[in-house]
Amino acid sequence: MKNSTYKIIITFFIMITGTFAFAQNTKLDSLLNSLKNNNNDDSLKVNSFHDIGTIYYENARYDSAMIYYGKCLLLGQKLNLKLDQANSLVNIGLIYFNQSNYPKALDYFTRSQKIYEELHDKAGISRCVNNIGLIYDSQGSYSTALEYYTRSLKIDEELQDKDGISGDLLNIGSIYETQKDYVKAFEYFNRALKLKEELNDKEGISSCFTNIGLIYDAQKDYERALQYLNRSLKLDEELGSKEGIILDLVNISDINFTLKNYTQAKELAQKVIMLSKEIHALNNERMGYEILSNAEAASGNYKEAYASHVKFKQLTDSIFNIENSHQLSDTKINFEVEKKETELKIKSEAQVAISLEEKKRHQLIIYIIIGILLIITVFTFALFKKFKQTNKQKEIIEIKEKQTQLQYVIIDEQKRLVEAKHKEITDSIHYAERIQRSFLASDKLLKKNLKDLFIFFQPKDVVSGDFYWATEFNDNFYLAVCDSTGHGVPGAFMSLLNMFFLSEAIKEKNILAPNEILNHVRNRLIEHISQDGAQDGMDCILICINKTESKITYSAANNAPILIRDNKMSELPKDKMPVGKGDNMATFTLYEIKDLKKEDTLYLYTDGYADQFGGLEAKKFKSRQLNEFLISVAENPVNTQQQILNNRFIEWKGELEQIDDICIVGIKI
Repeated sequence: MKNSTYKIIITFFIMITGTFAFAQNTKLDSLLNSLKNNNNDDSLKVNSFHDIGTIYYENARYDSAMIYYGKCLLLGQKLNLKLDQANSLVNIGLIYFNQSNYPKALDYFTRSQKIYEELHDKAGISRCVNNIGLIYDSQGSYSTALEYYTRSLKIDEELQDKDGISGDLLNIGSIYETQKDYVKAFEYFNRALKLKEELNDKEGISSCFTNIGLIYDAQKDYERALQYLNRSLKLDEELGSKEGIILDLVNISDINFTLKNYTQAKELAQKVIMLSKEIHALNNERMGYEILSNAEAASGNYKEAYASHVKFKQLTDSIFNIENSHQLSDTKINFEVEKKETELKIKSEAQVAISLEEKKRHQLIIYIIIGILLIITVFTFALFKKFKQTNKQKEIIEIKEKQTQLQYVIIDEQKRLVEAKHKEITDSIHYAERIQRSFLASDKLLKKNLKDLFIFFQPKDVVSGDFYWATEFNDNFYLAVCDSTGHGVPGAFMSLLNMFFLSEAIKEKNILAPNEILNHVRNRLIEHISQDGAQDGMDCILICINKTESKITYSAANNAPILIRDNKMSELPKDKMPVGKGDNMATFTLYEIKDLKKEDTLYLYTDGYADQFGGLEAKKFKSRQLNEFLISVAENPVNTQQQILNNRFIEWKGELEQIDDICIVGIKI
């Protein structure tokens, strides 16, 4: 949900400016009417073009803003108004920046800065330097960005521009926050906050509170993080900024989710959705459904989680299509503005050339009166021929330029689409990993009940179908090592269901025997996902340690526990059927592990390690070789065993791809 402070601030700015649109309609109409009434006054037109462009820009209507800033630039060049040219260039650069076209943005900011330097306009120079810093910041070049922000700060301090200084401090603080230098980030955010309070800039104060709150969040000081985020929320409520309120609620909800306050997280997410619908803010509504889906899933409400996820995906696709349409429209308009600028330059150069030729003609008339008719005739013919050649060459060049620019637009658009989709998918998968990790057995619980153990857990992808799970109930400690159907995202979804049903059997149904627990999970899986005949489920080893009687019982579906004693291996009994719909639907068997001795080692594992292809002949490792390898490492300390298993796997796999999830648990008695 929270990517970075910088992104949240930028998003917040764009969403706030959207609220200005309705209030500024009257001003926009007035400016458009004044253009009609001042057709002959170019100086008034320049100001009107700039003001209209700014209104469109503040409402994120970049296509219209580009048109009017472009008109302002062309007219400023015609009238030689340097300041208007510089302002137009920097504004067009900002449009390209918001469209993530950083090379174009950098070009326009640099051209603008050059004019400001000619005019000795320090405020304009600071603006350009700061914007160039934003470009490097956005591309991850934080050291370079910091240099530009620092230069901008120095200029603003010379000008005693408190508003500019506070903005520079926020930007510098965001760099240190990104680099996890939270001490310096705090220093700069607090300096910015002090200036914002002196200026009584409530929107700026709210941004500072948000930044400081998110630093505490990153440091896992959730109490202080919530204090600052709630202060930001209070200010946004005073300002009546629904967009600001929404984003505050998003951040607060995310922390509640982290703290496993799922009920609170869901309530806040529902407020986000409600407020977003009121102002037709699709992206914020989308974030609300994403939070709600994750919170419902974490609460075990999979039906509700799925429904919210469907709405999240629908809104994602809708926003993606709208942004794509706007991007193509903006590209077309940008091309037209640049074309007009080029045409004006060509026309100006042609006029200079014609003026020089006319002067030569007059000189020829004065000095060579006798041959005037012949000279005019010859010159006219040559000029006409040259003009035709120039026009033809110009047409060819323009056609090639259009083709090149069109190819660039297509390639750039395709790249942007792929990167956006890739980022969306990657972010979703990493968030799914975070959810799955929260359900796995915690180190604290395992160390409390098992003094000497190791876990070798290596998913094929970011998320996994394999999992290890544990819980306590009365005097019993349960540990499961399981392999759900599939791997990656589908496998992870199955693993969450399986963990939920295991917990349900013990904590809600008071089922204590491992075999009866697996029977319950199988019934629940068939009830929810196997009604159409699909054989989804898991292979599983579930052991139960009774602390009072010091007795270990277990039930095993397809995978068997391995016991190693005195360098000898025993494969304990198992049921040859999965936990799920299958050909064999018999009741699972309850087994007891008797006469365990000190230094015995019990191994629970899935089939991923044994099935890995590798070695000189690219063959499977196989269970037999794995068991023999476990015999050779069993006498080592458990931490050493884990490292040896990992090294052997890397050596065996070589350059080949990992084909399945891996989970091995070793317990030394």
